Amino acid sequence: MNESSNETLKSILISGKSDSSEKDNYSNNFNTFCQLIDGYAKEEPFQFYELIVHILKDAILLPIEADTQDTALTIFSTLNDRGMPLNDADIFKAKIYNSLSADLRAPFISMWQDVSERSEAAGINIQALFAYYAFTLRAEDNDKDTSRPALRKYFGRNNWEKLRQSRTMSDIEREMDIWETINTRNIAECPTWYKNNEVQQLLDILTSYPNEYWKYTINTYLLIKGNDKPEFTKEFVVFLKNL
Repeated sequence: MNESSNETLKSILISGKSDSSEKDNYSNNFNTFCQLIDGYAKEEPFQFYELIVHILKDAILLPIEADTQDTALTIFSTLNDRGMPLNDADIFKAKIYNSLSADLRAPFISMWQDVSERSEAAGINIQALFAYYAFTLRAEDNDKDTSRPALRKYFGRNNWEKLRQSRTMSDIEREMDIWETINTRNIAECPTWYKNNEVQQLLDILTSYPNEYWKYTINTYLLIKGNDKPEFTKEFVVFLKNL
């Protein structure tokens, strides 16, 4: 959700129209529903008439007004508990947002939207970034337990202490940089370590591996030690070979 999305939805609700050239989800959904409804009305006109009459006579629209965004999130969570469960990323987003001061909330929403769009293009979801991040935090805490804790349970400890750290979103954004580089193989806009042919070859070998455990290790290594200095690239090659 961002300001332009809100304006798009508002425009659709007021005008009842959407620009067919727009590619955002609100416009896509609205245009798709219009096409489906038009098709159904032509194929089943009597059933469609009964549907309209039923909506006009029997359906009740119950408006719920929220005076603040906090109230809106509470209402959303409460209503959603009776429907499809929220995934971990949805929960994390709400917890981080609620922990921020008012002046930091708009930048957070903007950053989350940016990471969300980039992750989709790079073929990785935000939930995976938080899964990798949990291993990095455990490494920093010298946690050597070989079991893998449930993601929501891990971050929920001590009243979501790990999520409420000021560094959380900047670390998630740095993770996005790492996996956007590896997954898209973008040589034009990549860190120095990825411009090394040997690094690319070793990462290609790991990418063909039948599980993703190597990703936790590389993510932690790059997040904690990674930089653009030439000497780091040499260290990273040795690290990858050992891995």
